[in-house]
Amino acid sequence: MDNQFQPNHIEMKRSDLPDRVKRQWLLIAVVAMALPLAGTGVTTVINESDRSVESPVVEYRNDLLKPEIEWIDIEPGSFVRSTNYLIPWTINAHTVTITKPYRLSKYAVTFEQYDLFCEATGREKPDDDGLGRGKQPVINVTWHDAVAFAGWIGARLPTEAEWELAARADFKYSSSPEPNEYLCLCTSRANFNPHISNSIHNYQCPGSDPDYRAGPVPVGSFPPNSLGLYEMAGNVLEWTQDWDGDFPREDVVDPTEGQPNPLEIESGLGKILKGGSWQDSAEYCFPNMRYNKLPDVKSNRIGFRLALSID
Repeated sequence: MDNQFQPNHIEMKRSDLPDRVKRQWLLIAVVAMALPLAGTGVTTVINESDRSVESPVVEYRNDLLKPEIEWIDIEPGSFVRSTNYLIPWTINAHTVTITKPYRLSKYAVTFEQYDLFCEATGREKPDDDGLGRGKQPVINVTWHDAVAFAGWIGARLPTEAEWELAARADFKYSSSPEPNEYLCLCTSRANFNPHISNSIHNYQCPGSDPDYRAGPVPVGSFPPNSLGLYEMAGNVLEWTQDWDGDFPREDVVDPTEGQPNPLEIESGLGKILKGGSWQDSAEYCFPNMRYNKLPDVKSNRIGFRLALSID
């Protein structure tokens, strides 16, 4: 017989083993299976929002602290909008009403916050395109990325109506199409491109300095609006929940666009983005303006902020 140590050189049928030995081998097998998982700190958490096909399930590390989010309570309210974005009551005007209070994050989500999410879930961190990280608003994130981060925090994205109601806190409109003290932006209060315009009118405030920063700035760089929300105009466009469906032509209550059919997606229908960005002209930073992009698009102009329902 070979004298080399061979732990399994004795063949024995499992049925021939005593019960005590069977239990010992069963215990060893269980421990062996558990060892590769020990110490990883990884558990799988499935949020309700992750159950849709748009939000894949991700694994969360419980040993990493989630970032603190500062919230602003928003009261129910109404506003008027139309397909003529700058003069709301002229074409297809209708009233949008929100009946329930909700919360919005005081700031757009930052790289500092989103990088923690990536470390916790094993996601690849988004590129900052050399524009900076830390307190800078996170950019180069898809709509799916934004939804996944919101689910990790226990929040969601705002609807377009929720976002717009909150952004309109300091915006008033005149019946005149000419610029006036209520219908303009200045670069001392918002980060946009003052050297371009897509309108025959100049919606940059008269006498203001045309300071073009050529990139996003850290959150909280400009004065907040009257509700306490920062950078609701300019800096980065912000993803919302809604698909860009048909524009309503009648009064609506608590609106949100649902999942479009595949033909609408193929035609280029996208998710609504609000607020304008550092690359946009003043009029595209107004709260009633809207962009739409397919949910897998990434851009150094696009970020997001969070929303919470209040029971």
